[in-house]
Amino acid sequence: AVVSTQSTGYKRVLQNKPDGTFLIRKSFHNPGYTLDIVVNQVIRKVSIRHENGRFGLVEPTAYYTITQLVEHYRRTSLREHNPELDTYLKYPAFHPSFQ
Repeated sequence: AVVSTQSTGYKRVLQNKPDGTFLIRKSFHNPGYTLDIVVNQVIRKVSIRHENGRFGLVEPTAYYTITQLVEHYRRTSLREHNPELDTYLKYPAFHPSFQ
């Protein structure tokens, strides 16, 4: 789910969650979205690129929707683009203000 939330709100949602727990939110500093994911019990941020009508974590962007991007990374580890992110998108987290 894509949420729009304050900086501390998303951290509370992901705090003490298992690796692979994630949410996608509007970026606070850049246009577009940010993927927040728990990796080794640390919340990591990954920018989601949106170029030429497609989404992706790196160029070239390959997915027409964020849902397609999520489905890909449910089956493929994020280490494909960053060795420090050796996990999959396993557990979507939802912010209470979004439900």
